[in-house]
Amino acid sequence: MGLKFRFFRILGLAFSMLYLISCTSSAPTGNLFVVTSNNLVTPFVVRLDNGAVTANNVTTPTGLAPVAALLTPDGSNLFVVNQGDNTISAYAVNSNGTVSAAGSATPTNSAFPLSSPCAAIGDGTTSVPTGLALDNAGHLFVANLGAVGSPGDPSTVHAGSVSVFTISGGTSLAEVSGSPFCTLLPSEIAAGQVTNSPSAVVVTPNGKFLYAASLIDKTVISYSIDSSGAISEILQRENVGTNPSGLSIVEAPNSNRPQGEFLYVANAGSNNLSAFAICDAVTVSCPNPNQPDGSLTEVTDSPFAAGLGPLAMVASPDGQFLFVVNSQSNQISQFKVSLGTGSLVPNTQATISTGGNPVAIALRVGSTLISDTNGTEDFLFVTNRGGATIFSYSFDSTLGNLTEITPTATLGQPSAVVAK
Repeated sequence: MGLKFRFFRILGLAFSMLYLISCTSSAPTGNLFVVTSNNLVTPFVVRLDNGAVTANNVTTPTGLAPVAALLTPDGSNLFVVNQGDNTISAYAVNSNGTVSAAGSATPTNSAFPLSSPCAAIGDGTTSVPTGLALDNAGHLFVANLGAVGSPGDPSTVHAGSVSVFTISGGTSLAEVSGSPFCTLLPSEIAAGQVTNSPSAVVVTPNGKFLYAASLIDKTVISYSIDSSGAISEILQRENVGTNPSGLSIVEAPNSNRPQGEFLYVANAGSNNLSAFAICDAVTVSCPNPNQPDGSLTEVTDSPFAAGLGPLAMVASPDGQFLFVVNSQSNQISQFKVSLGTGSLVPNTQATISTGGNPVAIALRVGSTLISDTNGTEDFLFVTNRGGATIFSYSFDSTLGNLTEITPTATLGQPSAVVAK
């Protein structure tokens, strides 16, 4: 009897191990793509049942000093902007989670059109690309910081701008007519202002309007987008805090669509968030509800306090929560979003620690249903430049409070992260 019992016990353990292996291998997965300062894109695999992150050890080169990354909505293509050589690198995302470079990088520093007043500033080229955005018609937008240059040497002065490219074939970029678009008005140039600094750009979900954060003059500039991707300033500049460095649009669920979207600005120098209601559809947030014109109306009680040096933000898919990376206090601020007003209230867990000098954030919906709340277990990923790590967090989609998962090392100092 003893031998027979041991035989069946061993057989049961074997079946248990096979079951665990089967469950592990069949767990649904997603992908992270981390851009690092040693000029690499590194893909990671994410288990969507528990948030575990594993590098697949297949890196791909970028241009020099990559600073921002963006995935197309279908996850088939990746774009990286490189500050060191003023280029955009384009990649195809393969079915195994790796990326393939699409030939030579595209320059972001083309000359201003002769008709542009900015053509007379410095050498007439853009400088220092910093951020990316994409509309739903296949146009890629690049924020280019201006540069004051050397005192007394006008040739070293650059105007800030937004470059616009049409995407074809997934990875081929062609600059649209009129690009780059100067972020200075002719009246400002006539008054002697020779630079401002777009540090980030974002596009409304309907693809009609673009907003640029201007670092030096502490404003958000509003633009309309035409069918070609060309942008036109709609002569509205809203004052924000010091060193606006990140932008995020929170889209309300369809049931709350009359309240429209809200624009949030991370002000790294004043440690707060500015908030605006966007008039991009027939909504109650419009000055004239029947004429959506992209105008912004500041939310009551804006700006809202954050941690030290807020840089990047991401909202939950349902628009209920906003997560903000604070680069100097090494933490994430967690907010509840009022879908009726856009006001921000600290969540019941207001902050959670990150690694050293967090700089970027991404979110991925998980696959596990939480029966107590009918929510899902979703995941947040923060890249830490100081610690060369990815910090992973899980949260109940109905509650929004983060729980840390085991960190993962990166192959260099990370500057950007996107999730598929």
